[in-house]
Amino acid sequence: LCANDEVKTSICKSSLPSILHIMQNYLLVEKQEQEKREQNEGSFPNSKKGKGCATLQEHACGILAAMALRQPQNALAIIGGGSGQNGGDHDGGHALILQAMKTFPEKVTLQRQGCLALRNIASRLSESDKSRILEADAEHVLQHIAGRHPASSEEAYAALRDLGCNPVIYKLDEHGNTTKSTTQLFGTVQSSFRPVYE
Repeated sequence: LCANDEVKTSICKSSLPSILHIMQNYLLVEKQEQEKREQNEGSFPNSKKGKGCATLQEHACGILAAMALRQPQNALAIIGGGSGQNGGDHDGGHALILQAMKTFPEKVTLQRQGCLALRNIASRLSESDKSRILEADAEHVLQHIAGRHPASSEEAYAALRDLGCNPVIYKLDEHGNTTKSTTQLFGTVQSSFRPVYE
């Protein structure tokens, strides 16, 4: 899917509204189930907590990440809710990604796919379109939910960077103490590479 841009655009045009509709419906069902679990707390101590829904959201985020990779028109369609800039009968894809990340904060693979999707969507958007993603609480979700998992922290950083935020990377030592990272990141330090030897 990622290698063929024509296929991604074709799938985006034909299937994006359905993908977003499924994401939204399953998030609504999960919200209702969570409310039932909270009301009946203790009645079902070993009940599964949306495991299937979390996996569905993870894969949907992965599909959106692939669709948006190197395709600004697909990214615009995703934030527009599948119908260009106008949207459909559901939220924009960025809002659904963030909602899924909030709903399943401990599902690390979902956090990683959500970060990748947001990064790919934001990487080629205008500042005004990026602000739509930030207005949906992206900065908080990326820093406080996805960023706390080592397996998704680099992706969260990349998404924040491409959204125009200035994230700070911290390292955690073996005692649980945090320090500001001194690791040099690509593009932030002037290279001493000389293309011609003199």
